[in-house]
Amino acid sequence: MRRPELVLALALLAAASFAGGDILYDFEHPFFVEEGNVKCKDHALVRHDGIYHLFYIQSIPFAGPGGLDLEQWLGHATSPDLRTWTRRDSILPAVPDSWEDGFIWAPFVLENPWGEGWRLFYTGAEDSPDVRQRTGLALSDDLYDWTRAPENPIYEPDDWTDWDEPVHGEAACRDPELFRIPGFEGFHMINSVRTSLGHGAWSLAYSEDFLNWEQQDTLFYHGSANVLESPSLYLDSSGRKHMFYTEFNYDGSYHMSSDSYLGGWDKTNAVFFDAGEGPELTDFGDRVVFSRFSKVSLPVSGSRYYIRFDEIDPNPADPPQKNPLPGFREHWHSRFGNAADHQPTWGDNPLERYQVGSNMEGSGYLSTVERYGGPAGTGYPGSLRGAAPVGLIESDPFALSRDRVSLRVAGGDLPELCFVALVRVSDGRIWFLETGRNEWGMDLRIWDTTSLVGEEVFLAVADLGSLSHGAWAWISVDTIREYPFTGEDEVTPATPLPGDLFLPQIVEDAGFDYPATEPMTFSKLRKLFR
Repeated sequence: MRRPELVLALALLAAASFAGGDILYDFEHPFFVEEGNVKCKDHALVRHDGIYHLFYIQSIPFAGPGGLDLEQWLGHATSPDLRTWTRRDSILPAVPDSWEDGFIWAPFVLENPWGEGWRLFYTGAEDSPDVRQRTGLALSDDLYDWTRAPENPIYEPDDWTDWDEPVHGEAACRDPELFRIPGFEGFHMINSVRTSLGHGAWSLAYSEDFLNWEQQDTLFYHGSANVLESPSLYLDSSGRKHMFYTEFNYDGSYHMSSDSYLGGWDKTNAVFFDAGEGPELTDFGDRVVFSRFSKVSLPVSGSRYYIRFDEIDPNPADPPQKNPLPGFREHWHSRFGNAADHQPTWGDNPLERYQVGSNMEGSGYLSTVERYGGPAGTGYPGSLRGAAPVGLIESDPFALSRDRVSLRVAGGDLPELCFVALVRVSDGRIWFLETGRNEWGMDLRIWDTTSLVGEEVFLAVADLGSLSHGAWAWISVDTIREYPFTGEDEVTPATPLPGDLFLPQIVEDAGFDYPATEPMTFSKLRKLFR
């Protein structure tokens, strides 16, 4: 079930993910970015058949019961690479006149270890003065369609907490985190609660069927009224246990560690870990992903909310070391110059500066004139490099396999200096070349590559102009992709250029050397995003 007020916005964004055809390069950052003023908060990340599934609190600010954010469903999005996301139907809408009619929070998802399908644990809360919170369970065979367990709610804390008749605020029992300890058949679950004395704590319960939970000793007792929210447990290769969490009334994510699952947690040794909140550590076996939510304030667009993804270094450390996911340079190299510095651009930067849109798709694109690399990069919203940067950027080689290539281009009308080109690997011949039209907004271009299927090629983005060539001496490009011709082109396609245009010669005519870089071997094709 999808929320009516977001149907149009979600449908438009889903349309940006091309059906059929392989995206070669779309210059996205490792972020999931929500639309407009919608918040994305506590979340879970799973991977199935090579596709990442993100489930998260999808929140409309100050529109819910008691003036709180409207949080009565969970958002769902999928991605092949943690960069390009497709929004799916929202799941688990709140049930009127029930124990979960006020809020739906904090998903935790795992594959069913005792059978088929998936299990999603979440916090349901009443529309009541004390916002009474319990843990619910939902079941799915495919990660898209979810059914609530008829036994819900499956867990609520014992009377040692400030829950049954709270005197210190909310009846807290939220943010379930499950883990399995060697030697135990079942799972342990913790929730963020408040004790009868008004102090924050993590409850601990145990179950061998996900439905019947036996209360255990408290996992951690915090000698403060601040609830420790969004706990996430990670086990490193040395056996050290790491807990990440957000402390109520404090910004950012924190870390503490222990040699034992069920003891030894000491907040006096806790350290600040990251400026984002709602931390999640997800171990996929071949990689450990660290994710958290945050926001950025933009001059024109206002607040934009996002979930950012990084990797955890596999070498044991206390706290673990987080490393950025590889950027677009994983599949591109610079021949010379600084045109690729501060790239990709994050967000619609010309809009924030001039209130003129870039016509970008997604949340990132390549532009030699822009300086804003986003919350994880350099610059500030709207910041501009200008026409001074020069350079040449080239992609890994690949074999053309479709009869159409599309891309979006903007910048100056300087075909001999600022352009995007498709180049033959063997001799540098330019088959196609696009330049700007002295506009900020990128427009669609299509190449008819029917006669070139099987050719070994690479892409080149050149900014060979400088301030002496005027303020439009720059180039922008977004979403370069191959796709099959379906009988009708959205715009008139270009055909291959005559055979006397070669990239090294254009570069030298502009006054630059065409230096050698690492050898371009066709074996790099296997690295492409396909």
